[in-house]
Amino acid sequence: MASAPKVRGRTNPGHIKSMYCYVCKMVTNHEQIDEFEMREEVPATNELTVINKAGALVVDSREVAGMVGKNHAHLMRDIRQYCDYLTQSNFGFSDFFIPGTYKDSTGRELPRYLITRKGCEMVANKMTGEKGVLFTAAYINRFHEMELRLSAPQVPQTLPEALRLAADLAEKNEKLEQTVQQQIPMVLFANAVETSDTSILIGDMAKLLKQNGVVLVKIACLKS
Repeated sequence: MASAPKVRGRTNPGHIKSMYCYVCKMVTNHEQIDEFEMREEVPATNELTVINKAGALVVDSREVAGMVGKNHAHLMRDIRQYCDYLTQSNFGFSDFFIPGTYKDSTGRELPRYLITRKGCEMVANKMTGEKGVLFTAAYINRFHEMELRLSAPQVPQTLPEALRLAADLAEKNEKLEQTVQQQIPMVLFANAVETSDTSILIGDMAKLLKQNGVVLVKIACLKS
C-alpha cells in the first residue's frame, strides 16, 4: 500500500489536499472507495421501504446501511465482494443485488444497490448482536407486508384505472359465458344418462339430445 504523503515544516495547502485525497481514496481488500462515497452521510433509521422494481421486491442499500449503522461506502464494498464471490462460483448475483445509481442533493450521481430478500438474508447472515436481529426482523416484516399488499385486490384510484378494470371484467365475463355455452351439451348428456333407468341405444340417445336442443354432428363408435 502506498505511503501517505508527509507534511514537513510549514503547512502546504497542496500537501493537505493530498492527505485528504489519500484518506478518502484508501484501499481496503484491494477495493478502492470513491471520495464521494466516503463523504456521503446516511442517517440512521429503523425503517425499511420495500419497492417493486420491474416485478422484483427490493430495498435500497442506503436504507440498509442506515439501519445497521454502517457507512454506505463500506456496505457497497462488502456487497461488491459478495457479487465477486457469487460470480466466481457461477451464481447470478442479480438474484441478490441489483446495481444502480441515484442522485444526491447536489446532483451528483452515486452508486447504490437494490437488495432483494435473498440479498438481505446474505447481509443479515454476516451480522451478529442486536443490530443483526433488528435488521432481520425489519426486512422480513417489510417484504411480507409488500407481498400481502400485492396479492390483495387492487382498488382503482383514477377514472382510467376504473374503466380499465371494468373492461377487463367484461372480457372475463364474456369468456366465461362462452365456456358455459360450450359445456351445455356435455351437461345435458350427463343428466340424460343419470336420469335413465335402463340402457339406451345410441340412436335413441341422439334423439333425446336433439329434443333438448342439441344437434349432433357426428357420433363415432369405437369397437374393440
